[in-house]
Amino acid sequence: QDADEIWKQFVKAVRKTVLHSQISPRQIMGIGLDSNRCGCLLLDDRNVPLTRNMTWRDTRATEQVAAFTRTHPEIDVYRITGEDSLPQHTLFKLLWVQEHHPEIWSKTAHICLSPKDYVIWKLLGVHKSSRSIAQSTGLFDINKLEYSVPILQAAGVSSAMLPQLFDSNETIG
Repeated sequence: QDADEIWKQFVKAVRKTVLHSQISPRQIMGIGLDSNRCGCLLLDDRNVPLTRNMTWRDTRATEQVAAFTRTHPEIDVYRITGEDSLPQHTLFKLLWVQEHHPEIWSKTAHICLSPKDYVIWKLLGVHKSSRSIAQSTGLFDINKLEYSVPILQAAGVSSAMLPQLFDSNETIG
């Protein structure tokens, strides 16, 4: 999915909703956002997309699942994340990019975990994602409710690249 198209369609949907509702934009107190999980959209240091969003249906990282499991037997991904290791998970998509497109990975400054993260960036200028989205990435420790340091280290992913986490019912801007 093209990130700019996601943004364009979001703006179009909001505009259409406001016009058809006949509500003054001044009456709107907030917007609730949701999206599919297991995404992966990489941005550079100027927040320009380096990739298209790899959706939850993208399974190109099958070999990375096997390689990670083989090279890191000390990491029990299921115990940490509550999820089986699946190629749809963001963790393995990141490993796929590292292996197949190191030139993109070297420019990556920010990782969006879902299309919603990109919309949040465009709306608020902050990198944030909900814990409910992060839970399905293969990067999230369900016991600590934060990113898993051992998994991040094993995957060569800096926590600074990842969005700050918030609870789904929290107001973020």
